[in-house]
Amino acid sequence: MNTGVFDPALQDDPFPHLRQLREEHPVVWDDSVPGGAWIISRHADVLRGLKDPRLSASRMPIFRMVLRDT
Repeated sequence: MNTGVFDPALQDDPFPHLRQLREEHPVVWDDSVPGGAWIISRHADVLRGLKDPRLSASRMPIFRMVLRDT
């Protein structure tokens, strides 16, 4: 799915689009981002993810390699 969150046309007023995203697709994989990315649009879901150690980048060797090389 292409969430459109990086669409330059939304820069002036992204809020209606973000509201629709929260309501219809609060957590969605976005293939339009290079390499793909999870787009999480609800504040409570973001906080829950940040506090969950299972979602830590340190659990994934590829992220450790990328972080080390930057």
